[in-house]
Amino acid sequence: MHAVPYAKETLVILLGYALGCFTSGYYLVRWWTGDDLRLLGSGSVGATNVGRVLGAPGFFLTVLCDFCKGLLAAWLAQYFRLNPTGAVLTMIAVTLGHVWPVQLWFHGGKGVATSLGAVLMFDYAIGALFAGLFLVLFAAIRNFVLAGMFAFAITPLALLLLDFPRNRPNLGQSDGNMPSFFDRRHSCNPLRPKANKLFRTWRSVTVSARTP
Repeated sequence: MHAVPYAKETLVILLGYALGCFTSGYYLVRWWTGDDLRLLGSGSVGATNVGRVLGAPGFFLTVLCDFCKGLLAAWLAQYFRLNPTGAVLTMIAVTLGHVWPVQLWFHGGKGVATSLGAVLMFDYAIGALFAGLFLVLFAAIRNFVLAGMFAFAITPLALLLLDFPRNRPNLGQSDGNMPSFFDRRHSCNPLRPKANKLFRTWRSVTVSARTP
């Protein structure tokens, strides 16, 4: 009996989506008030709309739950030793589950806290950079969702400015004995290996997407 190719990756990715579908804000409001959060406020099931209904405690509890499910999905990808492509797809799946939960007819939240939890587990330095950008933007514009979206968009640019690995020969490769060209320069910038890790993951995802 032959093993099904990528069966483990597929199951973990689907599990990540299922975790994302657990929209804690919706169930918290339903349990506490009996109301359908989708019919209240902005109609979103995210933390901001929960805060409008239940106040600050509901907001922070929803953020914590959404953050933890993103973290758990990325941890599962590491626990089952998925390759970088599978890990990134699991992170995407948990966020998509939050934004488009199937049991709520694809009416979810914005995925800011969920994506932050997943990124922090995937790489704490990149996650910390994302969190720092989010806090600065939130202090400036006072909008949780917009701050998260802008931080998510700006993070790759920030990594680029921190010497993102472009146009370098034998990027991330070595002969098994000698460190690669990129590895020998890690001491110059402690964030370089983090940027290199993100670049290799991004490259593996794009190559896989182009492969028929």
